[in-house]
Amino acid sequence: MRRVLIPLIAAAITLMSWHADAQISKPEVRDAIHKLKSPNPEEVLMSVQVLAASGSKEAVGPLTDLLRSGPRNDITNSIIQALGSIGQKSSVAILIEYLEHRRPDARVAAIYALEALTDPRITDALENR
Repeated sequence: MRRVLIPLIAAAITLMSWHADAQISKPEVRDAIHKLKSPNPEEVLMSVQVLAASGSKEAVGPLTDLLRSGPRNDITNSIIQALGSIGQKSSVAILIEYLEHRRPDARVAAIYALEALTDPRITDALENR
């Protein structure tokens, strides 16, 4: 469990400190959304972090699309965290799906992401697990 939580906690701290200091412009958001399609996984990870820090609801659709495409584990976890950080109700359905993911760290990330949201579907999903 420690191996799962340490990267999640480190990423969450990074996102919180970045979000507190960052003012991400609309052009930067559009650029980050475009870079989600990059073949370079590090560029994709950085773009996910920028979108999380932006809090832009425009990012939810592209992040969800990328998540559904089955990216690397670290990118998957970062997207889940970003969706929780952005906090849009449109993320609830996919985050609930990830409560049943095969990897425990993705399930834990989904739980933390859902904590930031309020929706009756979340309580139902957690109680019926």
